[in-house]
Amino acid sequence: MSEPKSDEKKWLLTVGSAVIEAVGLLTIHFAHLEEEVEHLIWSLIAAKDVIASSPTPEAARVSFQAQKSGQAITMRLSFRQKVDVMEALAFEHFSKAPEILKEFGQLKKDLRGAAEKRNRAVHSIWSGFSQADGTSLPGVAVSTKPVRDSKLGMAQSVLVHSQEELADLAESFSKLSYHTSDLRRRCFP
Repeated sequence: MSEPKSDEKKWLLTVGSAVIEAVGLLTIHFAHLEEEVEHLIWSLIAAKDVIASSPTPEAARVSFQAQKSGQAITMRLSFRQKVDVMEALAFEHFSKAPEILKEFGQLKKDLRGAAEKRNRAVHSIWSGFSQADGTSLPGVAVSTKPVRDSKLGMAQSVLVHSQEELADLAESFSKLSYHTSDLRRRCFP
């Protein structure tokens, strides 16, 4: 395949670098969130915080082994499956602690919402936002994704996003990641 000509490159990528950076940032923050969910699962399996620093070499070895065992379980699971496993293990450990279970229930809801937003961003077709006069607005982009509509059948979902909105979404993933980590530390002090 030959190198695209200048005008072809323009057609191929109409999204500005600020939007590209914002989508990349939210992708990175979501990856960290997914890692925190995995850490929580591993700790629930081991019934202790396997991520916290260990006071002795033996304790460190046991924690490392628990991490490896946890990785063997979670590495092939989708994010949705990880959230389901987290919920099942939380119920197993904290069935007599309704306040903790309530927190896990809210976390599950928040994680599912974050996954939907992440999937929307990552699996959409992105383009620049053109005004009526044909000029583009910097830092603004349009995401287009095919969706099923109960009345229309297949349809296109089109959303306009600012760089700031995408950065806010990335920040919300970061905060949810911290909350997930904090819950792990509180469950296994």
